[in-house]
Amino acid sequence: MDHGWGERLDGGRLADDIVQGSAEGDEFRTAPLWGLGQRIFFMHDGRTRNLREAIELHAGAKPRVEWLLNDWYEVPWGCFVPARGEGLLFGGRCLSAEHEAVASARVTAQCFSYGHALGVAAALARRERLGVRDLDGRAIRDELNRQGARLDD
Repeated sequence: MDHGWGERLDGGRLADDIVQGSAEGDEFRTAPLWGLGQRIFFMHDGRTRNLREAIELHAGAKPRVEWLLNDWYEVPWGCFVPARGEGLLFGGRCLSAEHEAVASARVTAQCFSYGHALGVAAALARRERLGVRDLDGRAIRDELNRQGARLDD
């Protein structure tokens, strides 16, 4: 699987020699990352207990992980509305984002917020008799703020 950093794991430095499907032992595989929150060891071979260290070991030529404090970004409405299909909304960890944003955009707290926003959007679409693509993002934001989301603080 190519995530924009090339298929090989840092020139083989992080290779674990495990073959899974069509992925060789020196290629990136998503399955070993599933259940990350339940792990006490990280990396494909369990070499560290420190998640930050595991992230940094993957740094290679990719952008470094940097913690942004007192900063924010918005997730565009189009990330939740599929290209095809009517009346569908998708939220949660299936969000596609750039490397710099994906680390924070796919964590549980944000996923809860996406679910809240999508529930509000579905209710607005029904009440206004609109398709979800026709919703005004400002109306969704206003309703979320009325419900205590504090998006404009």
